[in-house]
Amino acid sequence: MIGAAELADMKADAWLLNVSRGGIVDQPALAAAVGARRIGGAYLDVTDPEPLPAHSELWVMPNVIITPHSSWLSPDSGSVPPSCLPTTCAAGARVNPCETWWIPMPDTEFSVDTFRQELRAWLGRELPAIWGSPTRPVRPGEDDDMAMRRRFDRALYAAGWAGLSWPAAYGGRDAPIDCERILAEEATEAGAPERFNRVGLGIVAPAIIGFGSAAHKDRYLRPILNSDEIWCQGFSEPNAGSDLASLSTRATLVDGRWRITGQKVWTTLSAVADFCLLLARTGEPGSAHRGITAFIVPMHQPGVTVRPIRQINDSTEFSEVFFDNAETASDPVIGVVDRGWQLAMSVLAYERSTNLLNRQVRLDMTLRALRRAAGRYPRQRAGTAHRRTR
Repeated sequence: MIGAAELADMKADAWLLNVSRGGIVDQPALAAAVGARRIGGAYLDVTDPEPLPAHSELWVMPNVIITPHSSWLSPDSGSVPPSCLPTTCAAGARVNPCETWWIPMPDTEFSVDTFRQELRAWLGRELPAIWGSPTRPVRPGEDDDMAMRRRFDRALYAAGWAGLSWPAAYGGRDAPIDCERILAEEATEAGAPERFNRVGLGIVAPAIIGFGSAAHKDRYLRPILNSDEIWCQGFSEPNAGSDLASLSTRATLVDGRWRITGQKVWTTLSAVADFCLLLARTGEPGSAHRGITAFIVPMHQPGVTVRPIRQINDSTEFSEVFFDNAETASDPVIGVVDRGWQLAMSVLAYERSTNLLNRQVRLDMTLRALRRAAGRYPRQRAGTAHRRTR
């Protein structure tokens, strides 16, 4: 933990980056140090758009991937050369515009023992802003509910808890999977909404981490983690549900660019998604699982039509999606052409396990609450009529 003592040792024009990662920086001590001008200041993340002023020290929190860009300024107002910055700070770094020092950091290993207490206190502080009211809305409209869930995603990211069990190299905390269960339990108990970008976080991200290129990871993982970009999953089709290998949506290579034609159905969040992780046939029509490829497809384009499916509860979270010669993203293939079946099986394993952990915990806790509520009322024998008293 970087506390008041460590902050006091820093120079007056020092800046801290990525201080949002929960449990690393004592936030009240940091606020006091900045307010008293004992240090230059602090940024929540390494990608904040405002330029850094000239500085003699730049303290970077652990496990941060740094990409130099125009907002990194040296004393002569020139951009910092990429060679002056580490690619990955596995244990923290102090950086000035001309040199890099690796320094020992306080122990920042994730503590399961203190996580529940810290999370409970954090939820108590942050939930009113996430709800948009002092108490949890009883039945928010669908748009309000989605906005509230997205605020929750972003608040978790700002606290450093958006990808607890993700590898630290990709913005996670390398925390035990049990911490995801603790998060689900405490969030449910406190009345927090469900995660919004759950397809991206629980299904797409594991696919990119396991099968994507370094460019895919650099481009897509952080916007998934902070819910800046929402994802949907284009697997099921009208004639290819449980028999996924019979899918007929086709990808054709035209002038060096893959184009998609076909239909998907029951596609969660497709009406608001920015990208789709889509399975399409690239082999012969009868190639079954041997001719399938996984693509990244932008959703906001003329070749994509989304038709929401209204459910009995009036929700339109599911949709049909039609692709009419739709363009894929640049560098669109995740994995290898014609060998997307392995990725699909891996994704489905995540979809049916860790991705559903949050919902399973919520349903279990809701059922327990219903049982407790039912126990407060006397039982009535089935078939017994009430006698009306005049």
